[in-house]
Amino acid sequence: MKRRIHNSELGSFLQKWTDNIKEIIPNKLMGIYIFGSVILDDFQKGISDIDFLVVTKKSINKKEQQALKKMHTMLIKESLYAKQLEGEYAEQKAISVSGIKGKVTRCNYDKVILNTKSETTPCILFYIQKAGINLYGPPAKEIIPVLSKSEVQKAMFDYINKKIPKAANQAKIKQEDPKLISSDLLNMCRGLYAIKENKPISKTKVGKWALLNLDKKWQPLIKSALLVRHQKATNKDIELLKKQSLNFFNYIRQEAKSLLI
Repeated sequence: MKRRIHNSELGSFLQKWTDNIKEIIPNKLMGIYIFGSVILDDFQKGISDIDFLVVTKKSINKKEQQALKKMHTMLIKESLYAKQLEGEYAEQKAISVSGIKGKVTRCNYDKVILNTKSETTPCILFYIQKAGINLYGPPAKEIIPVLSKSEVQKAMFDYINKKIPKAANQAKIKQEDPKLISSDLLNMCRGLYAIKENKPISKTKVGKWALLNLDKKWQPLIKSALLVRHQKATNKDIELLKKQSLNFFNYIRQEAKSLLI
């Protein structure tokens, strides 16, 4: 079944953005892809990212980079959705199953960064291929290398491993924004789910999956993470997140490791 955007207001914004890109790099543009919560029916206006990847035939020059930056700045003044855009403009030949090599033009919400290191990981490529839509160009699998199941599993385990050092001590967890802790917790669950099922899933749906499939002792914590995500949390939920998340992260790592042995 072909995925589509159900929010007409968001759809109109994305069409305008797409048209602007086509005007700026008409002869270099190969494909425009969006993925993540906006496609997985878990999108929250003003909160969720609009994840994207724009693939080009050749690298974009300085003049084109500046035009793209100017275009994004203009859209930010016109629409809240523009502040939720997060992604990259990258040359096709730089994309491999390990990510994107070389410099890219990156959009981080209200900022456009030129000639910067790519943050596109194999996990992101997996989500584009499995749960992305093309606003322009062919299906992603035709121009982006497809990851094998073993490559997906390795990428997800690497993602889980890299998340934990960022929360290496309880002091940092206690200081962090509960929304970020909730997001990290649910993303860890998404990594575990992908290792098990080789499928993408939204944060809300993976939370429900985790409640049914993970050790029952973690249910209060997972419920708190979901309540934070949907802005219904109490102070008790937030305290629980800050107190138990690091232990949960280590539990997820062990569960993931056991699946790869």
